[in-house]
Amino acid sequence: MITANIASSGPNYRHAERNRDSFTSVDLKDLVEERDNLENQQQNGIGTGENQITEDQMLAMQEEAKRIRQLIIEHRRKKCCRDYKTWAYLVCVASILIGTIVLIILAGMGLVKVN
Repeated sequence: MITANIASSGPNYRHAERNRDSFTSVDLKDLVEERDNLENQQQNGIGTGENQITEDQMLAMQEEAKRIRQLIIEHRRKKCCRDYKTWAYLVCVASILIGTIVLIILAGMGLVKVN
Protein backbone atom coordinates (compact mmCIF):
# COMPACT_ATOMS: atom_id res chain seq x y z
CA MET A 1 0.00 0.00 0.00
CA ILE A 2 2.80 2.38 0.91
CA THR A 3 4.76 1.55 -2.21
CA ALA A 4 1.67 2.15 -4.33
CA ASN A 5 1.30 5.62 -2.84
CA ILE A 6 4.96 6.38 -3.37
CA ALA A 7 4.84 5.10 -6.94
CA SER A 8 1.77 7.14 -7.76
CA SER A 9 3.30 10.33 -6.42
CA GLY A 10 6.32 10.12 -8.73
CA PRO A 11 6.68 12.10 -11.96
CA ASN A 12 6.63 8.95 -14.10
CA TYR A 13 3.17 7.91 -13.01
CA ARG A 14 0.92 7.90 -16.04
CA HIS A 15 -1.81 10.13 -14.57
CA ALA A 16 0.71 12.83 -13.78
CA GLU A 17 1.23 13.51 -17.45
CA ARG A 18 -1.75 14.88 -19.30
CA ASN A 19 -2.00 14.73 -23.02
CA ARG A 20 -2.03 18.24 -24.42
CA ASP A 21 -4.53 17.18 -27.06
CA SER A 22 -7.07 16.02 -24.50
CA PHE A 23 -9.81 18.53 -23.87
CA THR A 24 -12.93 18.40 -21.79
CA SER A 25 -16.37 19.78 -22.46
CA VAL A 26 -15.48 22.62 -20.05
CA ASP A 27 -12.68 23.67 -22.40
CA LEU A 28 -15.13 23.60 -25.28
CA LYS A 29 -17.65 25.70 -23.37
CA ASP A 30 -14.93 28.23 -22.49
CA LEU A 31 -13.89 28.57 -26.13
CA VAL A 32 -17.48 28.92 -27.30
CA GLU A 33 -18.21 31.54 -24.61
CA GLU A 34 -15.06 33.46 -25.51
CA ARG A 35 -16.01 33.40 -29.19
CA ASP A 36 -19.57 34.51 -28.43
CA ASN A 37 -18.34 37.34 -26.21
CA LEU A 38 -15.99 38.56 -28.92
CA GLU A 39 -18.76 38.32 -31.52
CA ASN A 40 -21.10 40.34 -29.30
CA GLN A 41 -18.44 42.98 -28.71
CA GLN A 42 -17.80 43.24 -32.42
CA GLN A 43 -21.51 43.50 -33.26
CA ASN A 44 -22.12 46.11 -30.58
CA GLY A 45 -19.14 48.14 -31.66
CA ILE A 46 -17.44 47.63 -28.31
CA GLY A 47 -13.69 47.36 -28.38
CA THR A 48 -11.30 49.18 -30.55
CA GLY A 49 -7.86 48.42 -31.80
CA GLU A 50 -6.54 45.20 -30.28
CA ASN A 51 -9.89 44.14 -28.80
CA GLN A 52 -11.67 43.77 -32.12
CA ILE A 53 -11.76 40.29 -33.52
CA THR A 54 -10.82 39.75 -37.12
CA GLU A 55 -12.36 37.26 -39.51
CA ASP A 56 -9.19 35.15 -39.38
CA GLN A 57 -9.37 34.99 -35.60
CA MET A 58 -13.06 34.09 -35.78
CA LEU A 59 -12.37 31.27 -38.24
CA ALA A 60 -9.47 30.01 -36.16
CA MET A 61 -11.63 29.93 -33.04
CA GLN A 62 -14.41 28.10 -34.89
CA GLU A 63 -11.93 25.53 -36.20
CA GLU A 64 -10.52 25.06 -32.69
CA ALA A 65 -14.03 24.52 -31.32
CA LYS A 66 -14.76 21.96 -34.06
CA ARG A 67 -11.51 20.15 -33.33
CA ILE A 68 -12.27 20.00 -29.61
CA ARG A 69 -15.79 18.73 -30.31
CA GLN A 70 -14.34 15.94 -32.47
CA LEU A 71 -11.81 15.02 -29.76
CA ILE A 72 -14.58 14.86 -27.15
CA ILE A 73 -16.78 12.70 -29.40
CA GLU A 74 -13.86 10.36 -30.13
CA HIS A 75 -13.02 10.11 -26.42
CA ARG A 76 -16.63 9.27 -25.53
CA ARG A 77 -16.78 6.63 -28.27
CA LYS A 78 -13.58 4.95 -27.04
CA LYS A 79 -14.80 5.06 -23.44
CA CYS A 80 -18.13 3.50 -24.44
CA CYS A 81 -16.36 0.68 -26.29
CA ARG A 82 -14.15 -0.02 -23.27
CA ASP A 83 -17.24 -0.15 -21.06
CA TYR A 84 -18.92 -2.67 -23.39
CA LYS A 85 -15.80 -4.84 -23.45
CA THR A 86 -15.63 -4.77 -19.66
CA TRP A 87 -19.29 -5.71 -19.31
CA ALA A 88 -18.94 -8.50 -21.87
CA TYR A 89 -15.96 -9.90 -19.97
CA LEU A 90 -17.82 -9.74 -16.64
CA VAL A 91 -20.91 -11.45 -18.12
CA CYS A 92 -18.73 -14.22 -19.57
CA VAL A 93 -16.95 -14.85 -16.26
CA ALA A 94 -20.21 -14.69 -14.30
CA SER A 95 -21.90 -17.19 -16.62
CA ILE A 96 -18.98 -19.62 -16.26
CA LEU A 97 -19.11 -19.31 -12.45
CA ILE A 98 -22.88 -19.80 -12.34
CA GLY A 99 -22.63 -22.78 -14.68
CA THR A 100 -19.94 -24.34 -12.50
CA ILE A 101 -22.01 -23.89 -9.35
CA VAL A 102 -25.09 -25.38 -11.03
CA LEU A 103 -23.09 -28.41 -12.23
CA ILE A 104 -21.65 -28.97 -8.75
CA ILE A 105 -25.13 -28.81 -7.22
CA LEU A 106 -26.56 -31.19 -9.85
CA ALA A 107 -23.62 -33.59 -9.34
CA GLY A 108 -24.17 -33.43 -5.58
CA MET A 109 -27.84 -34.29 -5.98
CA GLY A 110 -26.94 -37.23 -8.21
CA LEU A 111 -28.65 -35.92 -11.33
CA VAL A 112 -25.37 -35.72 -13.25
CA LYS A 113 -23.15 -38.79 -13.17
CA VAL A 114 -19.42 -38.36 -13.39
CA ASN A 115 -17.52 -41.49 -14.55
